[in-house]
Order: sequence, then structure tokens, then C-alpha cells
Amino acid sequence: ILGILFVTYGIIIHFKQPRGTLEEAVGITVSFGLVLLVSSTIGTIAIWTSLCKRCGMIISAWCGLLIALIEFVIIIALLASHDKFFAYLEKNKDKLSLSTGAINTFRKVLPLIYIVIAVFILIEVARFFFLRKLRGKMVEKDEYMSSHSQQMRSIEQQERALQREMAPRKNFLGGLFSRSAIPQHVQPDENWYASEPLL
Repeated sequence: ILGILFVTYGIIIHFKQPRGTLEEAVGITVSFGLVLLVSSTIGTIAIWTSLCKRCGMIISAWCGLLIALIEFVIIIALLASHDKFFAYLEKNKDKLSLSTGAINTFRKVLPLIYIVIAVFILIEVARFFFLRKLRGKMVEKDEYMSSHSQQMRSIEQQERALQREMAPRKNFLGGLFSRSAIPQHVQPDENWYASEPLL
């Protein structure tokens, strides 16, 4: 969701303003949003499908570290030059679709934003280790299921081959002991009790 919001906001800024203005803001916003989108999308696909041994989870994990690094740089930049940052917002507030009240509110809650970003950094780092461990377990399960299914197919093929081998033997034995295969003079007379006198 955050990725979609960042990308959408960057596109709005790009098309709303004259060409060549605020390109740095557009580039940072859209790039960060795309990283978030790629990370979440690839990770979700890799969890639900076993394609390429779920390598998407590894990509998503490393994207999480990249996101954590970007967030860490944001905190350092704001701590080092938050006055320049707010001056930039005030100068370009109309182009950025911001109001003076929104900028003042942002200034007041800046310490809380530091805490939120720090929590996001910890979450991304934890996600990196979690996804790598989860991917290993899921790949092991996929390999076990694949090996088990191959064994079942092999057993079924052997059973079908055995049935094909036994079919001619059954037909031969069935023909050998069938009533039509017994000579006529050997076959018992079904009405013998009617032709023989009773004692």
C-alpha cells in the first residue's frame, strides 16, 4: 500500500508541474515506491508458488535490506538538515500539493516520525532473516513433495507394467481351463442323472 501511495504521489507531482521541475522529488518518491512494490509483489508470488525454488523470497529479503538502508539514510538526513528540508517544503508547497498547516503538523510530529521509521527499519531487517529461513524450509518441503510424487508415479508405472505382463498369462490360463477347451468326450453329461436308472 505504501509503495502504491509513493508511486501515485510521484506521478501526480510529475504531471502537475512544468516539465523539469521537482525532478529530484519525483525521482526519490517514485523510486522508493517501486522498491516497496517490487519487494512485496515478488515476495507474495514466491510464497504462493514454488517457481525457481522460491527465489523471489530471497529477492524480497534483500529488497527489505535496501528499504531499511534508505529509511536509515532518511533519518540521518532529517537529523542533519531538517531546517533545509522544511525550507524546501515551504518553498515548493504549492508544487507538492502541501499546505502550511500540513507542513507545521509534519514539523511537530517529526520526533514521532523518527520512531516510526526506526520501527520500520527493524521490521525490514527482521523480515530479511525471516524470509531466508522460511524460504529454506519451504524449499525442503517442495523437494520432499516432489520426490514423494515421483515415487508414487514410479510405483504406478510399475503396477501398470506388471498388469500388462500378467494379462497374457491370465488369458492363456483362462483359455486352457475354459469349458470350450475341454474335449467333448471328456466333458460330463449334464443330464446323466436322467439317463441312468436309479438304484
